[in-house]
Amino acid sequence: MNAKLQSGTQSARPAGLFVPGMRMMGNLLFSAKAIVITLAFLMPIVLLGWLVLKTFLDNQQVTQREIDGVRVLRSFAPLNKDLVTARNATRAVIGGFDAASAYKTSRSSADARFANLDQEITQTADPLALRASFNELRTAWDATAKSANGLDASGQS
Repeated sequence: MNAKLQSGTQSARPAGLFVPGMRMMGNLLFSAKAIVITLAFLMPIVLLGWLVLKTFLDNQQVTQREIDGVRVLRSFAPLNKDLVTARNATRAVIGGFDAASAYKTSRSSADARFANLDQEITQTADPLALRASFNELRTAWDATAKSANGLDASGQS
């Protein structure tokens, strides 16, 4: 009968990949086994939760930059309108039409819009990387202010 028990015990031995885990779990108390199993299930859940949260926060940051970019573009649209009006008035004056008042009005309005756009770019930390282009446009605009008819040194409006 003793031989039967031994042979039965030998066939019930764990084999393969799970041997180290089964030996470890066999040596632990029930409470320790419960903790190990709980941690084994919680680790992937916590990891996935962290990844989802990180993705959400990254998306939120991108969305905020997009909102700031739209805010800057909203400040640029009226400036663009004033620049086109000033250009058209300049060309009309050169063509012999009386558009000096339209030029002066659009010029003063554009100056105010430049200040507003500069403030928006500064406040939003330049989300669209417009600072260099803005400075170039502002320099060209200031060059036309020095002339009597709104043209720069090369004759461009």
